[in-house]
Amino acid sequence: MRSVGSISLGTYSGRPAALKHRAGGASIRHFLIPDLALVASLITLFYCLFLFAGTQKLFRDSDAGWHIRTGEAILATHALPQADPYSFTRSGQPWFAWEWGSDVLMGAAYGVAGLIGVAFLYTIAIGASVWLWFRLNWVLEGNFLIACLLAAPMLSTTNIHWLARPHVLSWLFLLTAIIAAEKVGQAIRLPGRGYFVAVAAFTALWANIHASFFFVPLICLAYATGHALRPLIWNLDTSIELRKARWFGFAAIVCSCASLLNPYGWQLHRHLLSYLGDTELMARIGEFQSFNFHAEGAMQIALTLGLAMLGAVLALGQKQLPRFLLASALIFAALRSARGLPLVGLVLLPFANAAITRALESAKDLRPAFRRAIDSFLAYSKGLRTIDDDRHRVQRPRACAHRGSLAVRYSAPACDRGEHRISARPVPCRCRGRSRQASACGSHPRVGQVRRLPHLSLSRNTEGLLRRAQRSLRQRISEAVRATHSVTAGLADAAR
Repeated sequence: MRSVGSISLGTYSGRPAALKHRAGGASIRHFLIPDLALVASLITLFYCLFLFAGTQKLFRDSDAGWHIRTGEAILATHALPQADPYSFTRSGQPWFAWEWGSDVLMGAAYGVAGLIGVAFLYTIAIGASVWLWFRLNWVLEGNFLIACLLAAPMLSTTNIHWLARPHVLSWLFLLTAIIAAEKVGQAIRLPGRGYFVAVAAFTALWANIHASFFFVPLICLAYATGHALRPLIWNLDTSIELRKARWFGFAAIVCSCASLLNPYGWQLHRHLLSYLGDTELMARIGEFQSFNFHAEGAMQIALTLGLAMLGAVLALGQKQLPRFLLASALIFAALRSARGLPLVGLVLLPFANAAITRALESAKDLRPAFRRAIDSFLAYSKGLRTIDDDRHRVQRPRACAHRGSLAVRYSAPACDRGEHRISARPVPCRCRGRSRQASACGSHPRVGQVRRLPHLSLSRNTEGLLRRAQRSLRQRISEAVRATHSVTAGLADAAR
């Protein structure tokens, strides 16, 4: 259960400056302490630049050169090229710079720092994709330790396309779109019109960065179809599922219309369809061929595909039909073309993590020793995830209008309507009539109200907060130690 409130300290006599300094210092310290996602992205950035020799290997594909030159031409002329300036056989023919936004970024980076600048641009994008990959695992409620294990095949699958080319930037858009779709699918109250504006702007930006913008409406259609079919297959609330299906269907329409906001309009879509539909051309481009599973290092690619398939089957058994549909489409694309393999690692491995975690939690008819070992593993992983997530739960104290009092915003208890959200509906505050936000749940109308408590001294309240924090930290450490001993004992029992 998330807290929907915060603790607010009023203006106290005594040492208010020291209080502000300590609160700010704590916030700065928590901000500087990275979580697993940030650490993994920084390690990936270091690996890509130095161990992977990114300043050289990112340019092992010749397309990087004309992307840089096109970006420089756009920056110099402030106009998009209309004719083919590179090829000999089609010189002067109509030409689409469909990735002109990425070309401009590459041209600008090259103008600032040369090829090292371009390499650094794409290294940052690769590191950011790793950060988003971990965030997707957390949104899907995946297991902490399983996510750490799956990071290796994910990196092995994506690094075959670590290149200084715009498709790396599209990974950021893809992961963001999946995270947003999952959050909407899990939400009790669907987002309003403002969210559609953000979706339209997001799609329009993607359409000017890379030609894979068509993934946005496809993702929306997959989720719309999945939510529409779920009540026909399983005994679920039809009204809720159909409402989500309509939301995703309308989002697909909005995305499709927003993708027209590019310099070429609908001509870009027509050109893209003709390009991808040219079977003779696709047969001559190596990256659009199926992956050679006899090549060196192909075992990790096969492992990634196997885990993705396992996750898709488990997701179907867990009534996660939208994830199953999206996983089926991406697996088919990856088997048909090597360009789809990184998408499997980026999107479907988090799906597999969530499905495997849920399967382990609900597994039945297991031997007691094995069940204890699984429970201990899950508890230990959940404890690590809680510690990793604590830095995001730090909130700054808010000033209360009443001088010398302690105002507390209470957390919402669990109810049958799910997790509580803060709404914009004001509720009168007992502290001199000021308004505060309250929970939108009618079952607990007082949740989120600010109540005036008796006067408390600063030193006593601060020391109490510190003592409670210390007790909570000692308790978590003890639980982690006990879970470690329980895992060891369970594995020993299983070995016997």
